[in-house]
Amino acid sequence: MFSRIKTISVVALLCFAFSYAHGIEKQDTLQMNSAQEYITFRVGNIAIDENFDGNGQRLSRIINHLHTTFADSSFVVASVEFSGMASPEGRSDINYILSSQRMKMLEHYIRSRVTIPDSLVSYRDMSVSWEYLDSLVVNSDMLYRDEASHIIRNTPMYIRKGGVIVDGRKKQLMDLNYGLTWHEMERRFFHSMRNACALVVSFEIAIPKEQKLIVEEKVELVLPPVVLEAPDTN
Repeated sequence: MFSRIKTISVVALLCFAFSYAHGIEKQDTLQMNSAQEYITFRVGNIAIDENFDGNGQRLSRIINHLHTTFADSSFVVASVEFSGMASPEGRSDINYILSSQRMKMLEHYIRSRVTIPDSLVSYRDMSVSWEYLDSLVVNSDMLYRDEASHIIRNTPMYIRKGGVIVDGRKKQLMDLNYGLTWHEMERRFFHSMRNACALVVSFEIAIPKEQKLIVEEKVELVLPPVVLEAPDTN
């Protein structure tokens, strides 16, 4: 999930990088940097608990990164993206509300501690990221992982007959292996899906190494010579 967020943000910022580059000298280059941290939530909860699941350390890292980047004149912050997610066991409408509120809670927490212009802020409400769950399943050693992945990728969320929902992705996952596969996913993966994420993308103006050597040599050449005078013996 997080690698996809990064890719989407990078593509969206290509125009920014191109236009910004026109204002930089030829010997300078733009180096893109990204930092992201996520926090997790308890089931059905939107409150940020700094003492839960290492949240405090992650929050400190992203806030310190923002303070440092904004204070450094060699960096230009291009985007601060907030996203939210929920695990799939609840109702779809409730999951949408949970993911949206978790995203807003993280934004409020960070922006109450760091001044971030509105023009830099963007949002990505992911609700339930089935793609993320699929990646967790595929990279695990759980039984029936291939069958579970096939359902996630190929079964519609709802299958209707005569306007009535008769089947769907979640139902098939819950029925797989008599429900044991669903309970294993719930135990191993769902906790990491109850999250909110902050992604910071910035650009650093970097002078190439060879240019730095030229600058240093020029500085040495213009240094005045040191003249040692003979001591006065009179």
